[in-house]
Amino acid sequence: MTENPPYGAKITVEKKGIANGYLAKELDPHLSGLLSKASENFFGQKWRSFGSGGAIPFMSGLGSLYPHTQIIGTGVMSPDSNAHVENENLNLAFAKKLLKSITFILGGLQ
Repeated sequence: MTENPPYGAKITVEKKGIANGYLAKELDPHLSGLLSKASENFFGQKWRSFGSGGAIPFMSGLGSLYPHTQIIGTGVMSPDSNAHVENENLNLAFAKKLLKSITFILGGLQ
């Protein structure tokens, strides 16, 4: 990355630290059912989960502080979101559906 950068750019790479990853626990059947209903109601498709190689450092901290709590990490991102770079953007229609889903799920946990 530092060799022959375009437009005469100067690139410096500096290691800042390492964060722990997080492995979520298997979901309680009631919560899993709420996720499924919310996904079908607001997105018109079945709920799916996946893991990725990236880490959100505070997730492992939350898992350590609250070991018996179900934790779900979610967000609004698409291939055109430009996450964490110039011109980062948010698909508002998707964000509204996600917010409705979260509200539905939280209401079902009472």
